[in-house]
Amino acid sequence: AASPSCPRPRRLQREPRPALLRAAGVGVLVGLSLLGKLTAAFLLPTWIVACLLARLPRRQRILRAAIGLAVAALVSVWFYAWNVVRFGNAVGERIVFSWEALPKVFGFAYWYFLFRSFWGRFGWLNVKAPLGVYVFFLLLSGIALVGLLLLLRDRRWRLPHPSLVIAAGAVVFLLMSVPPFSLVYDAYLQPQGRYLFPALGVITLL
Repeated sequence: AASPSCPRPRRLQREPRPALLRAAGVGVLVGLSLLGKLTAAFLLPTWIVACLLARLPRRQRILRAAIGLAVAALVSVWFYAWNVVRFGNAVGERIVFSWEALPKVFGFAYWYFLFRSFWGRFGWLNVKAPLGVYVFFLLLSGIALVGLLLLLRDRRWRLPHPSLVIAAGAVVFLLMSVPPFSLVYDAYLQPQGRYLFPALGVITLL
């Protein structure tokens, strides 16, 4: 028995089981999303950012991130591995990387087309909405961006709220994933706005 002058050793703090189950649940959802659409890959870095911003000890943050990523891999990797074995690439489609298209991806026309097709371009992307519709959503997006910047400058916010950082990170990660799709999939270099639909929830939050 420990004497009064010799304190008992502290037990290692274990991660609560419900928290681990939630992390595994996130992994299942991310893995299923990856099976449905490869653009859901933006959820992987978003999950890591969410775990790193959690107000928890470092060990718990790393453990939650690792569990989520491991479960997501278990759910989805088999499908992409099968495609590699069967078709020679992870997505099971003919992929041709286009170096010629690379400069266009970083041009104004590319992102302008992406903006318009996100808000409304129908059929085979050949049916346009009236110009006023795009102007309206452009103004709305600009006002939202200004409001977001003003919120970040508010002195009452010493640091951005974690939810805001996670949402912004999700949008940034998704935007980063769009150009590779255009370079390897799209022979016509049409930046389709539907690639941004997986982040509609966080876009709405922002």
